[in-house]
Amino acid sequence: AYGFKDVNGNDIIVATTRHEGWDYGQYSRYFTREALTSYVKEAGGTVTADALTQLWIDRTLFIWKLVANNILDKECFRTDSTLADTKLGNGTALFMAAHLDNFSDSLVKTGVWNTHPEMRPVWVGPMNNIAGQQLAQLETEGRTGTPVVFFPKTCKDLEAAIRYINYVNTKEGRTVVLYGTPDMGLYTVNAQGIPEFTGEYAALRVQNNKPEGWDKRWRDMGLGEGMSRLHLANMDFVYFGDNEVKDDKIRLHDAYRQVYKLKVLPGYPISSFESQFPQWQQITEMGIADIEKTYRERAYFAATEAQARQILVDYQNWLKAANNGLYMKFLDYMTQLSKSRPELVF
Repeated sequence: AYGFKDVNGNDIIVATTRHEGWDYGQYSRYFTREALTSYVKEAGGTVTADALTQLWIDRTLFIWKLVANNILDKECFRTDSTLADTKLGNGTALFMAAHLDNFSDSLVKTGVWNTHPEMRPVWVGPMNNIAGQQLAQLETEGRTGTPVVFFPKTCKDLEAAIRYINYVNTKEGRTVVLYGTPDMGLYTVNAQGIPEFTGEYAALRVQNNKPEGWDKRWRDMGLGEGMSRLHLANMDFVYFGDNEVKDDKIRLHDAYRQVYKLKVLPGYPISSFESQFPQWQQITEMGIADIEKTYRERAYFAATEAQARQILVDYQNWLKAANNGLYMKFLDYMTQLSKSRPELVF
């Protein structure tokens, strides 16, 4: 309605995502609870699944409404990274729900970041959940999501292995793993003390213009791969290439952190104990996630809201009845577990 255009003068898409619809769920955050898991504790202590609640139906119907009113990009559910880069890099999308890097990197690849600075992304929010509470980043006590490194009994020098892991998690070690040793000549250090690739390496990292075999060459030099396996600490962001892009992204992240606060919930997520259900293997073999996705996407493209709602109710009925009600037996197990373990959180 406001006549926004992309850099080529075409009408914009109001909202889109990255590849395969990731993450259109962010557009429906107002229809979420403050929760760590997909399980819900109802009045009386009964445990159910989020997908069996009315709120799940309301949340899904909101996405249906965005699709039906041409607000959410109809192509986003099956798009690939290349098409996403084109839409985001040309300013064709007004809103994008994914990481900031996904948006800014697309703009850098097309050159729009510098030629049209007015099209650089800004964060939207703060948003609230269904209870009117400001959304927060939820974690439990202790480190959530930190990898665990297991050493086999055959490790010949355990102390040396631990020293290596400790080293690559220092500032110096992180630089070696990401940029190489100084004698390799792959980077310089800027005035802020941040290493930056030079020459062909800077162009390859920023523009993503990787020739055939580049990833193997990168691994053969010992770069990048180790960090994804051994980076245990919550370190600062590391950006490649243009200082302006880097500094702007850091400013955006820092500003958003002031709004999107970290909230630590005491206890243990109940989802950590689901595999103790005696028939859990059968639950995993039901393919619930894929089946739910099929029903949801059918609902998004239903002709009417009533038809979309019926598709979602059909899925709930399937989940209740499949395999002689196995999933409902699982929820009964989770209910009893919750009643016996008051430290569990949802």
